[in-house]
Amino acid sequence: WMSNGDTSSKLHIDTDENFLTVINGYKDLVLISPKYSRDVYADEARMLGVSEVNVSAVDLHTFPRIANVRYMTAHLKAGDGLYLPQMWWHYVYSGPVRQQSVAMWWKSIPYQKGFAVKSVSTSRERTPEERAAENRNTSLARWLEEYIYWIDDLRPDLDARPACENQIQLMSDFQFETDKEEWRDELTDGEATTENPNADMDRFGSACYFDSKNPESPCWQRVCSGFTPGEKEVEEDEVRHEDDKDDEEMESLCIRYILDYCDKFEDRGCVIELPQYLNKKSDDAVVHLAKM
Repeated sequence: WMSNGDTSSKLHIDTDENFLTVINGYKDLVLISPKYSRDVYADEARMLGVSEVNVSAVDLHTFPRIANVRYMTAHLKAGDGLYLPQMWWHYVYSGPVRQQSVAMWWKSIPYQKGFAVKSVSTSRERTPEERAAENRNTSLARWLEEYIYWIDDLRPDLDARPACENQIQLMSDFQFETDKEEWRDELTDGEATTENPNADMDRFGSACYFDSKNPESPCWQRVCSGFTPGEKEVEEDEVRHEDDKDDEEMESLCIRYILDYCDKFEDRGCVIELPQYLNKKSDDAVVHLAKM
């Protein structure tokens, strides 16, 4: 990143891990856990993943819930580096001098829980009020919260906001896996080539991380992958343009199916995929998904 300085970003998330190093100039950052996604008004944004809250001049009248947010700040000088976890909200201000910085990006996926990649029925029913507020479960805030609860191994009905003295935790306290292509077979269920028909193929850019042993899994849905159990692979054009639907509509149908599936099952694929799919969706696209 290079600029003449005195620039700032919106409060936003990135779905990749990031190690930011300043070469020249300085940067001030604000970091906010995904646990506070509702309090930064993630679902009221014109584009999901980019909050409407102005960090440099917070309007508490328009955004009163922002007062609930616990945040961290960092000041980076030349030679300093900072790890920005994926899915974390962050705001970056670059000082009024020539700026040079380097960002190294990579993907990781949450570690498997005790039930590994197997899906289990969700243990907590959401209230009608919650469902209405989530616009038929297209809520980015919900899935960012589910992502961080998975990592913290907490349930949404528990108090996951730690006391200040417990907020400093080492990266080694958490478990992640690589998302490198050569490891994808091992990252599904260890039997990917026989049990998971999508393990060796891209589905909108990634392998299928859902529980392949669940017959309702998106791994088995033709609209998401072009595969159904016992069928041969079909041509990409036949899948993507089936019933004269274009690529964007096919992706929307896949996301809609995943949203409904994840409302029924706790599956690691949900916290891997849904933040990726919903990030940077426009408000019109969210309305379209909710109506499908």
